[in-house]
Amino acid sequence: MKSRYLPIIVLFLLLFYFPARADMPQASKYSLPLFTSQPPQELAADAEIVLISGHTGANKNETGTVVNIEVNRPGSRVLLILENVNQIHWNVTASPSTAIAGIVASGLETPTVTTSALTQGYRVRLPSAYDKNHTGYKQLLTTLHYWFGINKLDVFRGMTELPNVISVTTLSPVIFAEVGVKVGIPAQERLKSCDPGIAINAANEIIHSTSALKEPLDLFAPAFVFYKRGKKDEAVFWYFAAELRTKYQLAFEKEDRGQLLQIMRMTIGPPILNYAFQDISNCCRILDSVLEWDKKTPNPFRDNPKTESAEKQIAQIYAGLREYKAKLIAEKSDIENKAKQAAPDIEQTYVKADPPCQKGQLDPAHLNWVIMKERSLVENFIAFHSEVIQKAKGVSSVSVATYKVRRQEVLPYRYIVSVYGLDKQPWEKDFRPVYVAVDVSRQNGAPEFKVACMVFSTNHRMPSFTDEECRQSNR
Repeated sequence: MKSRYLPIIVLFLLLFYFPARADMPQASKYSLPLFTSQPPQELAADAEIVLISGHTGANKNETGTVVNIEVNRPGSRVLLILENVNQIHWNVTASPSTAIAGIVASGLETPTVTTSALTQGYRVRLPSAYDKNHTGYKQLLTTLHYWFGINKLDVFRGMTELPNVISVTTLSPVIFAEVGVKVGIPAQERLKSCDPGIAINAANEIIHSTSALKEPLDLFAPAFVFYKRGKKDEAVFWYFAAELRTKYQLAFEKEDRGQLLQIMRMTIGPPILNYAFQDISNCCRILDSVLEWDKKTPNPFRDNPKTESAEKQIAQIYAGLREYKAKLIAEKSDIENKAKQAAPDIEQTYVKADPPCQKGQLDPAHLNWVIMKERSLVENFIAFHSEVIQKAKGVSSVSVATYKVRRQEVLPYRYIVSVYGLDKQPWEKDFRPVYVAVDVSRQNGAPEFKVACMVFSTNHRMPSFTDEECRQSNR
């Protein structure tokens, strides 16, 4: 019997085989089994998400690190996520009309839970973060987003030392996007979509964002999407706008932007400019529109204090555009003829056709999101794998180091995971992490993981984990 069915069986027994008496306001308290299978995403459906996180209990010397969680949310379903570093015993009670959808407990040391609520429990390994300024806070929220598809917490209680009693009666939402946690598919990824509508909407989102004004190099990618999706005049406009604003930025901020601008000119520039040069009159109209846009649109660098050198560089930018336009007009016929002759070769060289979405195909826009989600699932899978725990002598940290993708495929077939044990610290002599190759199968939709092989590292070098190396390590 697969372990993922055990929580359902336990809940069935609690609900029907051991029913609560009618005269009892709540069921008797019991020790909640914590399953190490991945918590199902459905736990969070229509539930209020309550995260309680701490390093240790404030009163451990008095009560043996017991933290009592009292949940009083009448008419609500509540998913409790309990995270701690040192061992804590969680004692959860809920008011009669509060339903506990599930209890997810995480900790470096094994957590335990007692409760009177009829629910299901899971033991997981989450990033530790017991306040909003903690380095792992965003990583923790990102992991919860991947696991449960949530974009906010309804309650967050985080502190170094958790008090003996924590009452949950009111909500104080934490919106992930407002604290800098990326949720959903970012616009830069949606540009890759096989659905033209999604890609164009993402391009429009970027060109109208304030972030693109601060980093105008970001305007080049939408310009290329417009070109590939048939909006070629818009592509020309945003290519010129990106080049103008990036040059302006370079008068104040150098770094590697000059090199990146050259890369954009060499990769995105040829097809867009060659299209523009086939109709010089139209090209000049677009240039005029870009200059008008530049005047009306905020420029974060325009009000910066300007050195004499910067003033001169900015003047040269606009003078150069006027000279550029004059040259196009003067050599109109020759430029147009050459552009039309070069068009087939340039299209073939620089523009790869995007195939339409196919049924059952993963949209390229979702690729990175799916991989990041699988990485978090793999890490949780390895944290409780008995053979890994035995070989590493306990697990203090787990991290996906890299992954392998077969030719003609897009998703990894194997993740390489580094595991730090509990017996030695990285700075100690003879410390050797364990590297684990985890193969993934997606035949039933949801990914399923299997340990292919594992070895101790040699000189802190990660094994390549070819199929042959895995076979040898398993002998």
